[in-house]
Amino acid sequence: MGIDRDTSRRREPVGHPALPVLAGVLFGAAHYAAGAAGAGLSAVDSFFDLGDVDGLRRDVEDAVELGFAGKVAIHPNQVPVMRGAFRPDPRELADARAVLSAADAAGGAITTVGDRTIGPPLVAAARALAVRAGETPLPPRSRSPAVPDALPPGYRSVGENRVRELVGLGLADFVVGRVVEHRPARTVTLAEHVQILALTGNEAPIHSDVEFCKRTGRDQVLVCGLLTLNIVLGMTVRSTSGLTTANLAPDEVRFEHPVHVGDTLRAQSETLTARRSRSRPEHRVVTCRIEGHNQDDRRVLGTRPRSTGPSR
Repeated sequence: MGIDRDTSRRREPVGHPALPVLAGVLFGAAHYAAGAAGAGLSAVDSFFDLGDVDGLRRDVEDAVELGFAGKVAIHPNQVPVMRGAFRPDPRELADARAVLSAADAAGGAITTVGDRTIGPPLVAAARALAVRAGETPLPPRSRSPAVPDALPPGYRSVGENRVRELVGLGLADFVVGRVVEHRPARTVTLAEHVQILALTGNEAPIHSDVEFCKRTGRDQVLVCGLLTLNIVLGMTVRSTSGLTTANLAPDEVRFEHPVHVGDTLRAQSETLTARRSRSRPEHRVVTCRIEGHNQDDRRVLGTRPRSTGPSR
């Protein structure tokens, strides 16, 4: 694919008929180069007008800017022009060296060079420029994306290139004293507040009558405690009780701070005890301390549920 870039067109007024065509060609070329890079491949193209040296030079300059890895010469006379365009400018190369040096010193973390913030995209661009200059080895490339050998936490392999999410913990996974912060958080909505009142038949005006609340010192209704408890406990299920076969005792439930519609709640759990069941040794019995906090980091709820389930 050859890209015809006539710099004089940039001085044409908006609406010039050549501009949409040029923009479309450049967009297509950029999409092609980005797709190849995403697949771990090198994007290359050619230029077929052997007599147009200036056009070849502009075309190669476009290819460099768009991220192409190289050009395919169809005649030896094209090689010097292509090499010259792909050879980095000394100032660009010096800047790339500075970026790579700063990135290496930072151990891959975000860093700065002068007044610029340097992150992975700029480091990758600097490394590509250094490669064009022949200063660094090519990074390893893969012909096709593959599942890493090491599985991400929370998954197990069930076949070739297939994993399954894990829900719940076994006995060996509960470490006494370990605190788990559960995410994502949950914002209490008006819809679920109204639904829990309807489902439970709760007619207490503190949950539904704004004027009553104002007369008793509150400017808005309170969320029903049952909803608060279920939201907080629900956020912990995936880790603490996903394999539970029976809830034994939701002890010491305490509502410690008012919750209103629009509050955002998050949960954390601490393992207090973890042992095998005496009556069913293949099961475990776990006690946790679960707390719910709002967006202001105020603790709104605390409880100590005990549950049983398979040891694994």
